[in-house]
Amino acid sequence: DYALFIAFFPQMVAGPIVRAREFFRDLYNWQSPTRYELRRGILLIMLGLVKKVALADQAGAICDRYFANPAAHPGMLPAWIGAAAFAVEVYFDFSGYSDMAIGMAQLFGFHFPENFRRPLLSDCLTEYWHRWNMTLSRWLRDYLYIALGGNRRGSLLTIRNLLITMLLAGLWHGAAWHYVAWGGFVGVVLCLERALGVRPLSFRERPLLHSLRVPAAFGVFTLSLVVFRAPDMKTAGVIYGQMLTGVVGGSIVSLWQLVLVAGTLVLAILEEWLGWFERLVTGPRWAPAIALALMFFTLELFSVPDAVPFIYFQF
Repeated sequence: DYALFIAFFPQMVAGPIVRAREFFRDLYNWQSPTRYELRRGILLIMLGLVKKVALADQAGAICDRYFANPAAHPGMLPAWIGAAAFAVEVYFDFSGYSDMAIGMAQLFGFHFPENFRRPLLSDCLTEYWHRWNMTLSRWLRDYLYIALGGNRRGSLLTIRNLLITMLLAGLWHGAAWHYVAWGGFVGVVLCLERALGVRPLSFRERPLLHSLRVPAAFGVFTLSLVVFRAPDMKTAGVIYGQMLTGVVGGSIVSLWQLVLVAGTLVLAILEEWLGWFERLVTGPRWAPAIALALMFFTLELFSVPDAVPFIYFQF
């Protein structure tokens, strides 16, 4: 049983983090997947493939071009575009992988937990952490944050526990100072939000304030990822200087790529408000067929020429 648990291939390499009780619940009570589960699994696999190949890899090409030589693209605009491209790349890369893993497991009759819930629509970094790599967030909460004492021993110790957890979360990604710096950056922002009483707001609750906070939160999240993506701290410092004090500079993204991002944003908002994916799964037979055809067309239209490995395979 243990060997099967650690070798179950859909989540073996990068996640989502499936706990033993979740896996063995399905194993000991295994049932053949239903028609709904088969349909949902196939759609998730294709959706994940589109996220990876048509979105993450396209954003990655922009990001790689900028971070390879920031000096060749001086100015605020290319710096922000390059960093934002990495935010888009890393999200769709890992979200796509998670969708594919969850979909493949569902074809075998196993139900993996959700790992991403449209984090780029968050309006504060606290909500980012609740929506991004959710299984890792829960693991860090249960085995580090709560184990250190959580928020049970006063404000100062709560801040200490949060900072330690985030520093170790950065170190989890790799034994390098820029990963630790990223964890510290996020930890400080999370502590500030806690101290200031910042909490997530829904669009329906405060539509105007929420709409203003979402791009602001994405900006802070993008700033945090510069030190994560940069090859060293010196390069990160140069990019921060460009982002915050440089001249405007020229764009490094094409119009069709902006249209692709805008279309993806519309779909994400509609999923947030209407839950169109589950409606698609439970809809008439022709609906998933049309969706699959559109996804195949998207892959054909926007795939990059060369295969690009999943980012999270290196962590």
